[in-house]
Amino acid sequence: REQRSALGGEPAASRAARSARSATDPVAPVPPGGERVTVLLRMEPGAKGIRRWSKTADAVLCVAESCYVSRGAVAPAEKMPRWQAFGPLTTLFTRAGACSNTLACVFRDVDLEAARALVEPVDLRFIVHDRREAREAEADRTCRVVRSGHLTCERTLYGRGWSAWIVPESVAARAGSGALETAIAAGVPARAAELLRR
Repeated sequence: REQRSALGGEPAASRAARSARSATDPVAPVPPGGERVTVLLRMEPGAKGIRRWSKTADAVLCVAESCYVSRGAVAPAEKMPRWQAFGPLTTLFTRAGACSNTLACVFRDVDLEAARALVEPVDLRFIVHDRREAREAEADRTCRVVRSGHLTCERTLYGRGWSAWIVPESVAARAGSGALETAIAAGVPARAAELLRR
């Protein structure tokens, strides 16, 4: 039988596994009343300026008056005001963080600030930024981790030039950074968005 913890309830092995996951995926806990999500974003390359030859993107994700710069699948995305995200320091030096020079990336621990909110992906340029279509988003309650350890969601949010899975942060934390990276590398959510268009 599995050994129980000294305080009873959670098995010691389960607690140890949870602690190990926390050590590798240090994402802030979901605060009461907050609607925090992980966004798996896939951008389509732009067709103007340098993007006609450079088929990539430098995506930041904006929600209301704040924007997020990705730190990858492990750490919470960095939140900042819009003016800072589009200011010279970010545009010239910081760029899009873990989302620099890629069409697919993960934004962890994004605060929608309400049950539904407008999200707007923006491809950072050096002069005129490529602001993609803003769409109303909410946490997708169909997202789950299946027995194989893979993350799956039944709904895809998409706008002109992008598609995304809006994963509840609690589900993303349970899935772990490896499952998030596997999902985005496998072409999710772009393939799901394509199916919805048919």
